[in-house]
Amino acid sequence: MKKAIAILLFCLSCTAMACAQKMEVSAGYIFLGSHTLGGTALSFNGGRTDFAVYLPFHMAAVGEVAGATANGASAPSVGTTLLTYMAGPRFVIPLKGSGNKPSSITPFAQYLVGGARATNGSFPTPLGMMPYATSFATSAGGGLDVKLNRHLSLRVIQADYLFTRLPNQMDSHQNHLRIGAAIVFRLR
Repeated sequence: MKKAIAILLFCLSCTAMACAQKMEVSAGYIFLGSHTLGGTALSFNGGRTDFAVYLPFHMAAVGEVAGATANGASAPSVGTTLLTYMAGPRFVIPLKGSGNKPSSITPFAQYLVGGARATNGSFPTPLGMMPYATSFATSAGGGLDVKLNRHLSLRVIQADYLFTRLPNQMDSHQNHLRIGAAIVFRLR
């Protein structure tokens, strides 16, 4: 699976670089809410960074890495770290401001696919409990960027649904809600 993701990211970057109009990098904070075995609620705090290469027709190719650590929950899960690495398309919704000029507010929606790795936890395997696990991950969501100047924007909100298939003793899938904010730097 790692090879397939690497090949996908490479192909997306080559295609995107060939016809790129604009590139940007963002870095920011995320809060991740999750439910675990038995309905225990976990909360994670961490960060997210992404790289977007904009293509024609209000689309972009996006690569994202996010990491967060569980805190303040049930004792066995405190300190569990979740790292996700995903890529996919972003659809930007162009808005018009006054005088038919582009608006300083830019909403977007995206769908990403990749993987997740959790560490410092207890994950069942045929060989017994393991302190780490790797699985498929996908997310769908959107956000709102507010342009501050030519090279800088503030992502006032980004919210998405994150699905992972980390092993547990029930159904081996998790539903997460991620909410965050970020600073966006335009590179081109």
